[in-house]
Amino acid sequence: MARLIGARVKNSATQSRASNSALLFDQEDWDDAAFHDTGSNTSRLTIPTGMAGRYIVGAFGKTSAGAAGNYGIYLQKNGADINAATFIYSNDTSDKQVSVVTIIDAIATDYFEVKVNHSGSITWATACRFWLNRIG
Repeated sequence: MARLIGARVKNSATQSRASNSALLFDQEDWDDAAFHDTGSNTSRLTIPTGMAGRYIVGAFGKTSAGAAGNYGIYLQKNGADINAATFIYSNDTSDKQVSVVTIIDAIATDYFEVKVNHSGSITWATACRFWLNRIG
């Protein structure tokens, strides 16, 4: 069986992001075909030329301990919401974890981002990840 082609990215520091803004990723766990750029548009995973197809796209978000309030993450394609979001409503101050995943068709230059939505003051941990893999 052929190996999947894709990318998984992370950030080297915690992030304090405004609600409805994209998480940033300055490091790569792997990137098989230049889906990600650590120098510009670090929030994006972009489909390279010649890589059109069906993709599984997902993200994992974790807040730092001490964060109270409602929070969630959601995915966007080319700046528009896609039907993939997860939200948790809780006012306790323990760290919170959430993930989201979907399968979607994409063509060259399409890009994906993971956005955060929250109330209160929430810091997103370095454990956050964002990935995509071409599945067909």
